[in-house]
This record gives sequence, structure tokens and C-alpha cells, in this order.
Amino acid sequence: MARKALLRINSFEYRYQQEYGLLPDYDLDRLHADPATSAEASRIWQSRIDSLWSRMKYEHEHRHEFEHQRLMQELCKECPF
Repeated sequence: MARKALLRINSFEYRYQQEYGLLPDYDLDRLHADPATSAEASRIWQSRIDSLWSRMKYEHEHRHEFEHQRLMQELCKECPF
């Protein structure tokens, strides 16, 4: 019986793909293949990883504040006062 392949993408890879259009591994391969960026490919890729990681960390640490702000905005939409 044939088995279906299952692709699992974690939240970091999903966010990376949203931001840069490719999964991190494929993006690194693309950067290495482009002659204009091949010399700096690893540095560019690592800076993208670092910046995304720090933003995700900040959002995780402040998720309660963000949730509170979102709820307050919803309440303000419902209440005309």
C-alpha cells in the first residue's frame, strides 16, 4: 500500500516563507546560486534568520500585551462610546 508524503513546516519556517517567499533551505540555495549574492549568501541568510528569530521572540514574550490590545480594539469597535 502506498504511503503519502507528509511535509511538516514549523512556525519559524512558515514565518520565513511568508516574509521571503521560500523555505529557509531553498532561500539559501537561491542566494548561493545568484552570482551577485553568492559571496555574501551565508551572511545575508543568517541576518534574515537572526532578525526573524528576534522578532518572533519579542512577540512571544509580549503575546499577552498584544492579545490585550487586540481585545480592546474589538471592544472599541462594538461600543460606540
